[in-house]
Amino acid sequence: MKTNKLILALLTAAAFASCGKTYKVQQVTLKTQSDSVNYAMGVSSAVSLKMAFQQEDSTGKLQQKFFSEVDKAYNSSIARMSSEEIQAYFQGKSLGANIKAQPFFGDSALVVLPKVAQEAMESTLLGKKLKISVEDARPVVDRLFAKFNNDSLKLKPSKEELDSLNYAVGVSSAAQMKEYYFASDSNLVASKAYLKGLEKGLTQKEKSGILMQAESLGIGLKQASSGAGLFGDSTVMAQKDLFLQGMINALADADSVFKTINPQQYVQEVIRRQQEARVKELYGANKVAGEAFLAENAKKEGVVSTESGLQYKVVKVGKGKTPLATDRVKVHYHGTLIDGTVFDSSLERKEPSVFNVDGVIKGWTEALLLMPVGSKWTLYIPQDLAYGSADMGTIKPFSTLIFDVELISIEKK
Repeated sequence: MKTNKLILALLTAAAFASCGKTYKVQQVTLKTQSDSVNYAMGVSSAVSLKMAFQQEDSTGKLQQKFFSEVDKAYNSSIARMSSEEIQAYFQGKSLGANIKAQPFFGDSALVVLPKVAQEAMESTLLGKKLKISVEDARPVVDRLFAKFNNDSLKLKPSKEELDSLNYAVGVSSAAQMKEYYFASDSNLVASKAYLKGLEKGLTQKEKSGILMQAESLGIGLKQASSGAGLFGDSTVMAQKDLFLQGMINALADADSVFKTINPQQYVQEVIRRQQEARVKELYGANKVAGEAFLAENAKKEGVVSTESGLQYKVVKVGKGKTPLATDRVKVHYHGTLIDGTVFDSSLERKEPSVFNVDGVIKGWTEALLLMPVGSKWTLYIPQDLAYGSADMGTIKPFSTLIFDVELISIEKK
């Protein structure tokens, strides 16, 4: 086992010379959180590729090719496109790879002529003069397909018929793309990217799944090295060399940073903390306003404050039983924010709601466990007993909520 690991480490160390950049197993110094995230993502990414490399790459050449392809894609013109263009490029590339690999409709007689279909799609998407109108394209496809898909006749299409079929399919397909995907592409940027991808898919040699991932990885790293950064956080930019170093070390079982820490969990925790920080920055004022409101409200006559921070005012005392956490109850309610904005109301719908006592927000559950059936209370629920940092549409993060609640009945189980 140790011998196999040593061989793998040697192969890995020898394999990473790509596009003028030499990659080899080496330890790293991670000075910032951004450094750590990039390295951790590289280590985590290597986990999914390691088995594939071990199965397909006995010489290390595939790994060498993989990292060469990452660098190539990172420095390509595609990587400098907008995200919309890149999406269009890969759509076109996927189509190109598919149509050159199989006949139309699974009928071996209806051979795909890639160049003919490509010409038709380009003319349609770029608004050039067509040999056949968009309106006439679909009937041509239907007619020729019906003619040559009849097994009893066993007809073979002529070259002219194959040309017509391929051109009509190209026009019809591109017209649909133009209508549904590129409707707002007035400057044709996305359309041109799509056609570039189509050309690539039609002409490139078939690659293994691992090498296809290399292109996506390189482009993704380039995109995340500026602008929105990794996972939409502009404070954490992608660092290609650190990311790839994490992969290299992990592939060679030479990573010493994440021996006792799961790299994926580390990254997820960083993302969670940063998302929380962004939410606080955007909506922290809601928390401050809610706390100020509750502080003043607690001074009002008839308002009761519980240990948890929940406040309530008894409007009507009920005479019935008090529900248990396991009960289902029927209630009427009217919910507002502290500025009076109504976000939900069974009263306005004129239909009471039924739900589990322990199936609602904490503030509701606590209040219901104190309310006898027939009671009408006004609840003042602090954000941490409501939806906290979650964005619930009208209810923004850290919102204090007010509910007028009538407990109508405890439902039979």
